[in-house]
Amino acid sequence: MGPVLLDPTSYDVGPLPTVWIARLIGDSVVLLTVNADGFANQGLVYYASDNCSGQPLLQPGNFSISNFSAPTLVKAVVNNNRAFVPSEGSVADYTVGSALYPGGCGTPPSTSPTQLEPADTIDLVHLVPLGLGIPFSVNLEGQ
Repeated sequence: MGPVLLDPTSYDVGPLPTVWIARLIGDSVVLLTVNADGFANQGLVYYASDNCSGQPLLQPGNFSISNFSAPTLVKAVVNNNRAFVPSEGSVADYTVGSALYPGGCGTPPSTSPTQLEPADTIDLVHLVPLGLGIPFSVNLEGQ
């Protein structure tokens, strides 16, 4: 059967899918993906270096969902227990040397974009006040 999501009254909401959660981090509400294993990897992060070091870069578009007033709603790229969100830098041309995949650093895809924007990194492992366990819990019986 696998893990299921329980609401605060222990009602079985159903199998735990990959879902978006929203958390206030700094001045932004950041959307993160989570599933039964914790933070769900999705998306690629690019680097000009050949070893995934230096300034992380994101393909521009659809990150800032709302700019009506603070806080801004930002969709993060979650990869290897880190969230990457666009920083204050502007979109520019970059030569991609490496890409961070869910399994680690590797050669970028041959179709890598050249128009990229700088990103800030949020370490999700040490970000304790996310409050991901309340009010929902996960029933792991039957795995």
